[in-house]
Amino acid sequence: MGADAFSPAAVRRIYSAKKRQWHQPLLVLISDRFELTRVVRSIPAYAIPLFSLWPGDITLIFDAADGVPDELTGGTHKIGVRRPAHPVARALVEAFGGPITGTSANLSGSPAAYEIHQIPLEIRKKVEIMLDAGPLGGGSGSTILDVSSWPVRLIREGRVSFETVQRFLKKG
Repeated sequence: MGADAFSPAAVRRIYSAKKRQWHQPLLVLISDRFELTRVVRSIPAYAIPLFSLWPGDITLIFDAADGVPDELTGGTHKIGVRRPAHPVARALVEAFGGPITGTSANLSGSPAAYEIHQIPLEIRKKVEIMLDAGPLGGGSGSTILDVSSWPVRLIREGRVSFETVQRFLKKG
């Protein structure tokens, strides 16, 4: 589910549609690493080698920049960022020209939808547009790393193994 990441009203609509608790942050999708300056306070040098894993299945958590809506960070002042590998998601972010939310089209806590017909009716009623980009791969989701401090903290291991992450961190 995507919305303008800098529109608190749009972000609140995502929370409402998903029945998501407000303190659970939403990640943002960006078109390239240079767009990070709009959403993160700073980029630690040790995190830079991890950009080689983009586009792809790794979400990096940074301290949020001033101006990032609290609604987006769930009040944590941290922001998860991913550069998507899926060609449709990438095209949407590029066409929009700024960060958009990137969360699955499911009710919070429920299994993710991998095909458009699996999206719950409750969500369908609350969105303005649905785009069928074909079946999604499914699986374990993105690896989530908090890079806001050293040592980097693994939040969730997904498609990118933590062993792979550690190899990239040693390069830096």
